Amino acid sequence: MKNEGKFGLLNGMTSGKGFAPQQNKGTTYRKLFEQLLKEAGKGNRKKLYRLFEENQDKLDDSFALLVRKDAELKLENSKGRQRGILTNKLLRFGYFIYDFPRGNRASNIEIAIACYELLSQFYTRHTFPYLWASIQNRLGLYYQDRIRGDRQDNLKRAISLYQAALKVFTREAFPEDWADTQRSLGTAYWYTEQFEQAIAAYQNSLEVRTREAFPEDWAMTQMNLGIVYSDTEQFEEAIAAYQNSLEVRTREASPEDWANIQNNLGYAYREAGESEQAISFLKTSLEVRTREAFPEDWAMTQYNLATAYSDLNQIEEAFTHFRSCLEIFQPTAFPLRRVKAGRDFGHFAFKVEKWLEAIEGYRAAIEAVETSCSWVSTNQRRKEIMEEAIDVYTKVVPACLNNQQPDLAIEYVERSKARNLVQIFADSDEQLKPKGEEIRQSTIKKLDRLKGKITDRQQQLDNLGEGFQLQATNLQRDVQNISAELGIVEESQPEIQPEQLEPNSDSLGTESEERESNPNQIYAQRLREELENLQKQFDEVLEEILLLDPAYALTQAVKPIGYQDILDQLDNHTAVIEWFLTEEQFYTFLISHHHSQPYAWQSSSEQLRELERWQQEYLQDYRGDKRAWIEQLSSRLTKLGTILDIDEIISKIPKECKQLILIPHRYLHLFPLHALKARDSYLLDLYPQGVRYVPSCQLLELSKKRCSEPQSLPVTNKRLFAIQNPTEDLNFAKAEVEAIKGYFEPQAKILQEKQATKEVWDRKDTKEQLRLANFIHFAGHGYFDFKFPLRSTLALAGANASNLEQSEADKTRYLQSPDGEWIDREKSILLEEIFTLDVRPCRLVTLSACETALTDFKSFTDEYIGLPSGFLVAGSPSIVASLWAVDDRATAFLMIKFYQNIIEQINSSSAVSLNQISIATALNQAQGWLRDVTKEEFKDWLKPLNLETECLRQINRYLNISEKYPFVEPKNWAGFCAIGQ
Repeated sequence: MKNEGKFGLLNGMTSGKGFAPQQNKGTTYRKLFEQLLKEAGKGNRKKLYRLFEENQDKLDDSFALLVRKDAELKLENSKGRQRGILTNKLLRFGYFIYDFPRGNRASNIEIAIACYELLSQFYTRHTFPYLWASIQNRLGLYYQDRIRGDRQDNLKRAISLYQAALKVFTREAFPEDWADTQRSLGTAYWYTEQFEQAIAAYQNSLEVRTREAFPEDWAMTQMNLGIVYSDTEQFEEAIAAYQNSLEVRTREASPEDWANIQNNLGYAYREAGESEQAISFLKTSLEVRTREAFPEDWAMTQYNLATAYSDLNQIEEAFTHFRSCLEIFQPTAFPLRRVKAGRDFGHFAFKVEKWLEAIEGYRAAIEAVETSCSWVSTNQRRKEIMEEAIDVYTKVVPACLNNQQPDLAIEYVERSKARNLVQIFADSDEQLKPKGEEIRQSTIKKLDRLKGKITDRQQQLDNLGEGFQLQATNLQRDVQNISAELGIVEESQPEIQPEQLEPNSDSLGTESEERESNPNQIYAQRLREELENLQKQFDEVLEEILLLDPAYALTQAVKPIGYQDILDQLDNHTAVIEWFLTEEQFYTFLISHHHSQPYAWQSSSEQLRELERWQQEYLQDYRGDKRAWIEQLSSRLTKLGTILDIDEIISKIPKECKQLILIPHRYLHLFPLHALKARDSYLLDLYPQGVRYVPSCQLLELSKKRCSEPQSLPVTNKRLFAIQNPTEDLNFAKAEVEAIKGYFEPQAKILQEKQATKEVWDRKDTKEQLRLANFIHFAGHGYFDFKFPLRSTLALAGANASNLEQSEADKTRYLQSPDGEWIDREKSILLEEIFTLDVRPCRLVTLSACETALTDFKSFTDEYIGLPSGFLVAGSPSIVASLWAVDDRATAFLMIKFYQNIIEQINSSSAVSLNQISIATALNQAQGWLRDVTKEEFKDWLKPLNLETECLRQINRYLNISEKYPFVEPKNWAGFCAIGQ
């Protein structure tokens, strides 16, 4: 159901592409079609259902195409009475295949649509008004339940079809048809959340479908009205409508309907604030809605009972019913319901300070989020799940801390980040493939097939119509009216009434049972069973790939990392500081081998407000007043250290720790935490083995595994691949690469300026050179796209679309830079492409460009998806990237010194592998040097670089107006950070 919060109202499902159609078997299909039409002409439901059952493998989408083609030929070649008889056969066939509760429900509906859409081509409103209107009405029903295609598009189509039918089915001319169509229209309006129109349509229907004349129809419409009134919080009206329905739908006459109404009454009373009365109705409902007979309905009532007991603060009763519903609402079969039930369980337990139960509830919700985030079929469905789960992760962390389990708290912090990486690829159009020749193509294809099937089955579930009671039009009445309009005499009356037929075989049940079964519910159960099986197969194949390409596995399914696994990534000289921000406070975790449990520090709510004010002022100045931002950067970093209480945190770090790893959260990713003032110094100065960053502990684990992989080249055989100033507007970027390549000659491949085009980048030989490189260096322009992180860009030659007007810009192709220029993504390297690269021999990727370390701090799901994460997944264990629009001049000298430090490490070390060099140490030392270097020292350092005359002129002019320390301001040295190993 669209509004899953109202579990008790309806059994809700939805859908999409369907099972893959088989190949058309030509003659066999045609013979079957002829046989089915023959039995449809006789109105023999029993025989037709048996044929449907025996030929389920043929009733696929290909069969729907054949129906359109063959039936069109038959209608074109027939006239008069012959065409009329064929029309009746097609009408009945479409009617019965839609009602058939077995087989492929998605294809059955497509076949029904094929029959009726074809007939609409041959009969117009003016020549055959009743037939035309009947076709529109039935097509409305079919599109309302359609599983293929976009759900909202189908519903819009259904509404337009119903409205078309009403042009003929007026109350005066055809009162019963008018009333039936109004009721169907009301349901379509409800599905599209047009509640006022839905109520009006139902009330129209009741003008004809009165209790006296049509008691069953009246009761059905009253129940539907009650549902809409509940959705619009008109609970008195909802209760009255449900009570009206119960006058006809008694337990003796309609036990299942009676139980549904009891449940809905319980929901309405609970929402109206009368939880005790709600419990009475809900318990009554369970007399029929047992777990054995109706497990899904039983679970929905259990949930409603849990929330009612929560309102009354009856703790144990609420816990019992929450646990009961979660037994049915498993992650694969009912992801949204499990998220909601688990979340509400956790919230209630949190409220009453039952921390263990709170964790239990949140864990149930998180399992559903993690299972579904990679294959939920539509962005809308994913949004619904995330909206329900948005505060689950932020609540489970304090619940763990309150339960004295800081190790479990840090595990859930990590799980929230692992989910984000999986979800971003579920949203991407880019097909990520496992890397490595060791992985068999058959394994990759099998994984792709399974993922496609899982997404497909889930999409079908998402598109299945929910449990509103829609009584189909009366076929016998329609056939009689249509036959009269066509001027034909019926060969036989269709068998409509169940009592006219003998029981069918055991496989089909009695006719009455088949008629009363909800085809959508039957099909949904089948889909859920298939999903469970497919998910198991997917997990098994992914485990095989995990051993060979752990990075790929991290993007396909959430693999929780345990606290001990986190500790295993650290040596005795390394500590980790990880932050986690919630709506109420922020948490800082300290992890090292010197503590059996992580040290957890939590802020006050006022400290969080102060942090938020700080980041707002920082970003406001950065975007709007760069001069103020530069002038206040140093003092602001001092203040940030105070807000984060960094002195208190590092006081807990053992003196043996010489290296620090920082894991920010949300907007903390945007700030140079390594440049915080701590103990009257800078943080990076306190740890001689370097301060580095990782997006998460899982990516720390991945980067460490990358460094444990054997290198294809020895340390003495260094290879560089560099892109040098592709937009030709950065003089010092050109000088930077010229200096750096000297450390790698003769094994340096440079794409210089105009040469660095997208065409050259995409060439096979370029990718091979990239794959052989130990060091990859990009010196140019980078742009982070906050709206579409995977479309973030490294600009290549020709990417500047200087003549493009804003009104002409295709926002999917062009990105507007902070200075107003348009960047052509088709001539750039995109983040989504970077994820698919294979650069595993690479030791370091340096992104010497603006804002290359940024992430989308506003999004809970994209908060660490950026260019560095792309290269980590692509295979490099280390990335150096920037946090702001860095100065071209200062950056060039920082980079040159950085590479000098790397070369010094290599030359002074006995290491035989590049993995043993410390990127963070090399960068931090370069930053400290640039910060502390004097004018005279800097001039001496410049001499061996042999810079071009223009660069020397610019730097001398800068030095002439500088103080003793020309680069002492943080804007010059603090903008770059080392990420990974």
